[in-house]
Amino acid sequence: MTCRTAVANDNNLVSQLQFWEAKVNKMIQNFEYGRITMEELVNELAFMGYEKEQVWALIAEDEDY
Repeated sequence: MTCRTAVANDNNLVSQLQFWEAKVNKMIQNFEYGRITMEELVNELAFMGYEKEQVWALIAEDEDY
């Protein structure tokens, strides 16, 4: 199985974790650019596995928002 992973990475395929991280970062970027509202950000992050309460708590901790 490790051999398959190494071959997949040689073909420029990304791992599931890399894909997930890129998707989450894109959602945050969309919010920062004003493409989505804060509520939409929270909902989309909830679809990605975060708890809504956890996301709201992280937003509350950030002094910029």
